[in-house]
Amino acid sequence: MKFKSLVLLVALSFCITLNAQQFIIGTYNLRYDNPKDSGNLWIDRAPVIASLIRFHDFDIFGTQEGYKNQLDDIINALPQYAYYGRGRDDGKDKGEHSAIFYKKDDFNLLDKGDFWLSQTPDQPSLGWDATCCNRICSWVYFQHKKSGSKFYFFNVHYDHQGMQARWESSKLILQRIKNIAGNEPVIFTGDFNGSHKSEWYQAIANSGWLHDTYRQVKYPYANNASHNGFGSTKDSNDIIDHIFITKDFSAHKWGLLTDTYHGKNPSDHFPVLTEIIFTPHRIYTSSNAHAHNDYIHPVPFYTAYNAGFGSIEADVFLRDNNQLYVAHNEKDIDRTKTLQSLYLDPLKQILLKNKGDVYADPSKKLILLIDLKTTAEPTLLALLEILKQYKTLTGCSTLKIVITGNQPDVTALTSYPAYIYFDGNLNKTYSAEAIKKIGMFSDNLQNYTSWNGNDPLPVDDKNRIETAVAKAHQLNKPIRFWGAPDSQTAWEQLMNMDVDFLNTDKISEITDFLNKRSAKR
Repeated sequence: MKFKSLVLLVALSFCITLNAQQFIIGTYNLRYDNPKDSGNLWIDRAPVIASLIRFHDFDIFGTQEGYKNQLDDIINALPQYAYYGRGRDDGKDKGEHSAIFYKKDDFNLLDKGDFWLSQTPDQPSLGWDATCCNRICSWVYFQHKKSGSKFYFFNVHYDHQGMQARWESSKLILQRIKNIAGNEPVIFTGDFNGSHKSEWYQAIANSGWLHDTYRQVKYPYANNASHNGFGSTKDSNDIIDHIFITKDFSAHKWGLLTDTYHGKNPSDHFPVLTEIIFTPHRIYTSSNAHAHNDYIHPVPFYTAYNAGFGSIEADVFLRDNNQLYVAHNEKDIDRTKTLQSLYLDPLKQILLKNKGDVYADPSKKLILLIDLKTTAEPTLLALLEILKQYKTLTGCSTLKIVITGNQPDVTALTSYPAYIYFDGNLNKTYSAEAIKKIGMFSDNLQNYTSWNGNDPLPVDDKNRIETAVAKAHQLNKPIRFWGAPDSQTAWEQLMNMDVDFLNTDKISEITDFLNKRSAKR
């Protein structure tokens, strides 16, 4: 018994390790390209900064003060990186940037944006009592290519004079990060022009959801101030450059990089490096459940819908003058059970009740997966004809109609209306336009394993499943496996492998299981 417990513990540890990613994150005020910096000109500092970045091997780092020519010099020296960030003066290239650099082979840039630290944050502007400069915060929404994990990265440079501007900037930043990122993981870097004692720093540090990596590390390597003034700041220990993270991350190393060249500092700030572990704490709910063969239940559609399912499946046969009947086999066809009566009409009434959304909570979405059991093209044409009567459904942003089963050729997917999506096959190759028509990926779990759901999942099988999940996530699509064991132990294992939709015929059981599991967290 003890041996089995040890094996289980090792297996769980292995799973946690696989799901976690380690990143080297930095923040670096580059010092703007000032021709008056005699002895510390950018032309001399640029190759040293590039060497520093290369050696310390940052995965992502935020920069402050860099002009466009400085950012381009870094990219020219380090082509493995790309960056995003707009100039603070005109929202294009002019002036200093709060640019974010990232390894382009490791991360996809899914979204990006900027806002100014002012009362008019959506346009270049001075804020509050600031008199010198516009201040900008740039952000990027990343996807880690290998794991498929996503997170936001914000980078900022606070004003150096206005006390109100710095305090108001923290309030604005907290509000904007919440609005942009919601509950998703966040990394926030920047030059705060404020130490751990400053009110604007404390507003972030005491927010309850952004945590300073400096304070998470038992022994931070901080033997100097982070601002060195090219050697003029020798007696201070104030840290004014900070890296914050949400609870999805944990820091295990933090340090000021006091690298020099010929006794000189590459910038008037030392860069900050932190190593973090990213373990996404995904919370599964009934929105992650897929009602397989939904129509077999005594009350089709409503049972799964009332449980809050995120995906519901109906098998259809084309018969009797373009009518679509819902049944598992042709011999089971009941002329009273049509796609319209069981699914489309109830959805129409629900959208009317919820003012155009599938669920009362507009953040919740639903996939209606229609499994074509008869020849693809004529069955789809019949479906499109029926859907002309349901424009509230086809125009609903929280409902996605996805076709599975018999499908047209991959090359024909883009010829169907924008509201029609298809169930993807991981073994097929899709063009950039065709992949936009894929609503999800589905596969038979038996193609990967003969696992019964109770015994330990063989490591090789687990690796194959995780590879498939990562492939779907790299394409920014959810995935489900049919033919999977339908039990609590199986659901738990599939969630550990980050499978998006849990395939089930046990609606009440999985709902209770997920509700209890999420309540514990």
